Amino acid sequence: MFSVEVVRSGRALVLGLSGELDHESVVQFHEASDTAVTETSRSAFTGPYGTAFTGPSAAVVTTDADADATWGGAPTLVVADCSRLLFCDSSGIGAFVRLYQRLLPHGAVLRVAAPPASVRRAFSLTGLDGPIPVHPTVDEALVRTVGHDLLDDLTAGTRPRTAGEGRRG
Repeated sequence: MFSVEVVRSGRALVLGLSGELDHESVVQFHEASDTAVTETSRSAFTGPYGTAFTGPSAAVVTTDADADATWGGAPTLVVADCSRLLFCDSSGIGAFVRLYQRLLPHGAVLRVAAPPASVRRAFSLTGLDGPIPVHPTVDEALVRTVGHDLLDDLTAGTRPRTAGEGRRG
């Protein structure tokens, strides 16, 4: 069985994928990522770990104290945590491409973390590991490796800088 857990903190969003992502389950991935990224069809409740927003296929949990302020914009970074992904066919790879294409016009970044060897190989063979970087862990995917910590940008509510842009002063 396939499932998606969506955790949001600041402007970062982590999609925790579990099970088999294939032609039968890819719709769940689309629904969860669409809901999380576009912030539609949500209802809120407060629990011991923060405020959760539920959509058609996933629970979105924010860990920040001020959930309304945190939720007030599209994510700047989306990390697909594949550490519990057992299988991914071409439909699943296509779902990553679709999500990447939806985020790109908004300046958001998609990264893949901890994929099984077969998914890592598919990303490498197709060249997707260029536009969609693959990282060994979620923590490494959340930290930009070109000289600054992306979490600084996320918590400040700014878009990630490109290689040609300087640091804030």
